[in-house]
Amino acid sequence: MISYTIYNKATGLIRKSFFAANADSVESYYNSEIEAVLEGDINGNNFKIIEGNVVEIPPPSNYEEDNRHKRNFELKNSDWTQVPDSPLTDSKKAEWRTYRQALRDLPTNSSWPDIEDSDWPIIPS
Repeated sequence: MISYTIYNKATGLIRKSFFAANADSVESYYNSEIEAVLEGDINGNNFKIIEGNVVEIPPPSNYEEDNRHKRNFELKNSDWTQVPDSPLTDSKKAEWRTYRQALRDLPTNSSWPDIEDSDWPIIPS
């Protein structure tokens, strides 16, 4: 038995590792249009495949998790501003829409995840 790992060609993310009797029997385990196979047992979410090489993915810092949690919390708490029966005027809805987009754009900030308080968008009044 030989171990194999299936991964996504575009992202390099690993889908699964398994054992097979030989390389010929591997084809039934994956979609060759979007996935590829590498010999060896590469297990866990800490790795991905880049150009055929196994690369370790560092776990996200707690700071990043905290900022994502805060951002997602703020988005969830402002969902009501965008529903059709919201009591807000159209101009206030637009302000909230801009604020919500700024929240979604935070991970593209060059300082992410080490953003300062001043990097957070200001909540509309």
